[in-house]
Amino acid sequence: MRHECFRGLLYGVVIQNGHTYNEVAYNEIKNVEKKGISGGSIGHGYSDIHNNLVYWTGGYTDQIDHGIVIGGHDHKIYNNIVWTDTDTGGYAVKFDGESGGADCYGGQIYNNLILRWGIGIGVMDCQGSTLIANNTIYNQNAGSIGSTSASGKHGIAVSVGGGGATPNTIVRNNIIYYPAIGASYAHMLYLNGSCTNTTITNNLFYHSGNNERFRVGGTSALTMSYMENTWSGSGGNLFQNNIIANPSFSGGVHTVSNLPYAGFNINGYPVRSGLSILANSVAVSSGYNMSAYFNKDILGVSRPQGSAWDIGAYEYGGTTPTPTTGLCHLLTSSNSTPQGYGAHPTMY
Repeated sequence: MRHECFRGLLYGVVIQNGHTYNEVAYNEIKNVEKKGISGGSIGHGYSDIHNNLVYWTGGYTDQIDHGIVIGGHDHKIYNNIVWTDTDTGGYAVKFDGESGGADCYGGQIYNNLILRWGIGIGVMDCQGSTLIANNTIYNQNAGSIGSTSASGKHGIAVSVGGGGATPNTIVRNNIIYYPAIGASYAHMLYLNGSCTNTTITNNLFYHSGNNERFRVGGTSALTMSYMENTWSGSGGNLFQNNIIANPSFSGGVHTVSNLPYAGFNINGYPVRSGLSILANSVAVSSGYNMSAYFNKDILGVSRPQGSAWDIGAYEYGGTTPTPTTGLCHLLTSSNSTPQGYGAHPTMY
């Protein structure tokens, strides 16, 4: 499904159990009551969810559940912008195997911009080989960050809820950024003690109050040396080549509601926002080569442009290609009533 606008619904798009090879792309989903894009957990796979704008503004955040959440296997979630302008406790993007997660594996989450969510990206009860790479998570969720549970406030959470083990998750090349929020500490990364063989490398973490904190298993508030140096934790979890530094965003530090950001352009690609990186950013050429999975950034710029991949959703430099499609063409029926604005979501 492409080119639809959805506002004021309970759910924006629902992918039902048993459906495979779906595409949800170039849609605007605004102020729905529960989930922007939702998929079941049984018997479906190979969905591509990309270049969507999913957001909540102006007091519509009291009932938000998740931005994009799906179970099943071999899904790709990429090049989306998911944001709110007020605090919420849900997940922006989540792979959810629910109880046991036998059919949740092989998913990829990359090149997404995530702004002000309780949990930026979550993987729960999935049975292996989930990729989280080159996302930019800008979290300005003030005051309540630092819970020691998976339901707290985290940049990335890999955890176990109703069952399963969530092994073999790869977390690479992500920027997780917290501006000065006044909280005493923030869990930028939460790794449940039941998670095994997780690879966490070449990520950039930053809190302007120098309060970067992490939780791995039962150990909360780990110091930065664990992230920056090579450390093999319990269960075969590996931390290596992570960076603690200001990413030097082109737009500087802003509240989420005032970021120099304008969503997607008419061609369906995100406008180069204040979350792109500058030439002197430590994120430039500090990433891991992910070409086995993808080779472009959120704007369609080829990676790498320098000596190595950049960290985050944007690659510095290069030329943005001219897209051939557009975002969110409202379709109208014979009586000129816009489709996508009714009481029911699109389901398929």
